[in-house]
Amino acid sequence: MHAAVERVVTPFLAAADAALGAGYSALLYGSAARGDYVPGRSDINLLLVLDDPSPVRLRALAPAFSAWRKSASEPPLLISRSEWARASDVFPIEITDMRGGYRVVRGADPLDGARVQPADLRQALEREFRGKLLRLRQGYAAAAGNEKALGQLAAASAGTILVLFRALLALAGRAVPEAPTALAAEAAGLLGLSPESITMPVGRRAERGWRCSAPDFEQYLDAVARAAEYVERLSAATRARAAWVALPTIVLPSDGCSSSQSLSFSLVTRSTNERISVLPSFVFVWPSNCGLRSFTDTIAVSPSRMSSPRRFSSFSLRWPFSRA
Repeated sequence: MHAAVERVVTPFLAAADAALGAGYSALLYGSAARGDYVPGRSDINLLLVLDDPSPVRLRALAPAFSAWRKSASEPPLLISRSEWARASDVFPIEITDMRGGYRVVRGADPLDGARVQPADLRQALEREFRGKLLRLRQGYAAAAGNEKALGQLAAASAGTILVLFRALLALAGRAVPEAPTALAAEAAGLLGLSPESITMPVGRRAERGWRCSAPDFEQYLDAVARAAEYVERLSAATRARAAWVALPTIVLPSDGCSSSQSLSFSLVTRSTNERISVLPSFVFVWPSNCGLRSFTDTIAVSPSRMSSPRRFSSFSLRWPFSRA
């Protein structure tokens, strides 16, 4: 654990122990758990799963939260055990990202038994990639060629985009590297892009005063657009396969009966198979190193309807996502 992380987390957990006893689990996740924490850029992500989330218990945590806010920007997240047990379809990106880098620092492992359905993850990824693409385009237009502003935007958004790429690789059944630059390169390969289009903002996000040229930012913008299109094609392929599977039920005659649709069934089947053959087929493998974190990325653009002023993004939790 990074020394800066330990200075914040250790006293917080001691205070939480005094307030909650053994009635909670605590999960450290994101860059602080994976080992790629960047001081001044990354958030410290801690999730508390509570046996009792009553107001009395929450008030007991006030001193711990007060001390945390003096040292770190994003306070821990709080959820009840019953809510967490039903959370996988609501927070599929978050849970997927957590699984790739986390440490249980108190109690039982909240991720033990948590399962994310590929359909839920695919839908969430399409929404988030499209939303982040809108925000990046907005920021690019607002920067008006200002390289310093573009550098700030690229660096601030890189952590958010890494979380999405991590989940995308998991969805595609690809290995999910732990190192940020290796992750970016793997995602670029999946999308058929030059690795530099993603590794450049990821590798330089810790640099203060980094100036990003318009062509470099445009490559980064194109990578996010390509990712959104990739997930959209996955959704279209899944819908096509589902329609094809349902087709025999519609056109095949029942036993002992004839059907005026029998001939058209064979024709439709041939035509559908030809279309589907050009669509990608994916095996949804969940690598042990694919997980999730939450993040809030600050940029100087107008706030979105889902985020507070100056925040780049906010996922569905609708919890804020930590910066990588």
